[in-house]
Amino acid sequence: MSRLFDHGNIRKASDKVCTDFNRGMKKKLAQPSIVSRKLNTVAENFLKIQQARIDADYVTTSKWTHDGALELAQLASKTFDTWCTIREEPEAQAYLVAMFGNARQ
Repeated sequence: MSRLFDHGNIRKASDKVCTDFNRGMKKKLAQPSIVSRKLNTVAENFLKIQQARIDADYVTTSKWTHDGALELAQLASKTFDTWCTIREEPEAQAYLVAMFGNARQ
């Protein structure tokens, strides 16, 4: 299943969720729904966790500590818990589909 998801597509989908959420917050047209807030948190956390993985793999000057690694693992766990509370919502389903990217790629 994990091979169905490309990190680049997930990053694009996450960037879009965060951009759209922040754009809506700046316009202050309406208060974001609980689902929108939670989805934004999931997307932001994915971006943080993915960047940490990239840093760990490719930035040789990065220094990792046990506490830092544990903090990221806890963030990932919390993110999955948050996802589970919204995964059936249409907005979350659209995010999930966007993670697959363009099928023609």
